[in-house]
Amino acid sequence: MVLSILNLVGLSAQGLFIGGNVVVSSVTIPSISEGYIAPETKAKIFLSLYDRASKIMIAASSISFLAFGSQAFKGGLKETLTSSYFATAALSIAPIPLTLFFIFPVIDKIHAFVQPESAGKVAVNEDIDNLISTWNKLSIVRASVFSLGLVNIVWHFLGSNIKWT
Repeated sequence: MVLSILNLVGLSAQGLFIGGNVVVSSVTIPSISEGYIAPETKAKIFLSLYDRASKIMIAASSISFLAFGSQAFKGGLKETLTSSYFATAALSIAPIPLTLFFIFPVIDKIHAFVQPESAGKVAVNEDIDNLISTWNKLSIVRASVFSLGLVNIVWHFLGSNIKWT
């Protein structure tokens, strides 16, 4: 088996997504949470970083999905649905629904610290550090699901007698 450009693109996108999540979870979030900063300021800093990073993560997830999904569909339908490429493509796109259903509600609450009237919520009895911590935990779960795709495809490549050309 020859490692194709699509495989390299998919692996690169996965590396970007996982590496980005490691940096955010282990460096950025603890830095925001350290020391006393006004809750509104923490929320503004977090949301600014989130807005920038989310664009990169959506792109990485989508690129990985497209790269491995296109590899999966090279075979027939039965081969596609049972392939490692299909499983990796599915795990690569999984962060998007996880974000929509579990992470966006937390983001909405963080937005309430910055603009309570426009968010339609009042940030009463909510602790910004707890919200950011909750977001971080959910983000780690999301990155872990995505990481299963990387483990799956690397396992597949290791058992495929790859020729690096």
